[in-house]
Amino acid sequence: MEVFTNEASAKLDGDITDSVTTLTIKDPISVPATGTFRIRIDDELIKVTSTASLVWTIVRGDDGTTPIAHLDNAIIYIVVTKSSVDSLVSIQSSGSEVSNRRILNFIGATVADNSGNSRCDITLSSKRFEADWTTPIDANFVWLNQGTGSRVVNPNGSIYMLSPANASIASRGYMIACPATPYIITARLAFGILDVGSACAGLAWGDNVGSKLHSLHRFSPFIQVNRLTYTAFSSNDASVSMGIASNDFNWMQLEDNGTNRIFRVGIDGFNWIQIFSTGRTTHLTPTHVGLYLDSHNATWPTGVNLHSFAIT
Repeated sequence: MEVFTNEASAKLDGDITDSVTTLTIKDPISVPATGTFRIRIDDELIKVTSTASLVWTIVRGDDGTTPIAHLDNAIIYIVVTKSSVDSLVSIQSSGSEVSNRRILNFIGATVADNSGNSRCDITLSSKRFEADWTTPIDANFVWLNQGTGSRVVNPNGSIYMLSPANASIASRGYMIACPATPYIITARLAFGILDVGSACAGLAWGDNVGSKLHSLHRFSPFIQVNRLTYTAFSSNDASVSMGIASNDFNWMQLEDNGTNRIFRVGIDGFNWIQIFSTGRTTHLTPTHVGLYLDSHNATWPTGVNLHSFAIT
């Protein structure tokens, strides 16, 4: 690392030619004991790469100057040069310099010099704070009891599902056909208005034969698992009051392992809280799985945005 010091100097101990790569000093004043630094002797700039007491290892003709011979007792000045300054604005990617913008060493990232915009572009190789998002494929989804429900595919590929105001239960499903067991559905959702009436939104298993749903949903301030049809409530399997914290549980997961169906929620897509588990044919034999939404309010519509939908 480049080091600096104020008002430092020394004298050359013995003559040196224009090609030697070590020198010996005497009468040092405040010279660095370690590190890389720059010096000037006469009209030559020299880079010191290491020190061993009074013996320095050097690189001659630094910053475009010409190596020349120097005489015993020549004054050695510690200086800041253009290369010194450039060394402070160097960007490195895993040790290799890729830009002269700032001295940072990004491990596990791609760093490129964007000279046209006078900036450095840094691309992380992984997301460290939340699970990777898998863009849902809209063509794989079908409506179950669409009614007045609607959906929009956003420019970023996420799917926005809307349930208009409805005074009674009018559950909407926008789902995919169930994969072969075993499987896990992992989704990242953003919720609309859920603090009025009985509005709820989340994931569910659906039966397009018996018109039944088994839902895992946000029903502020609760996370619930309910059995229902598209027009009527049947029973509640789990209701966990999480208060304000319920707003943080935007990751949901449904698993069918061939024996049981399991309902989970999470805040980051990595760590999960199991809300409920039941036999895989309890209440319904699922044919579809995916988004579930119901405004259940005479005044306010509600919506849910599906940002990520992964099948494993």
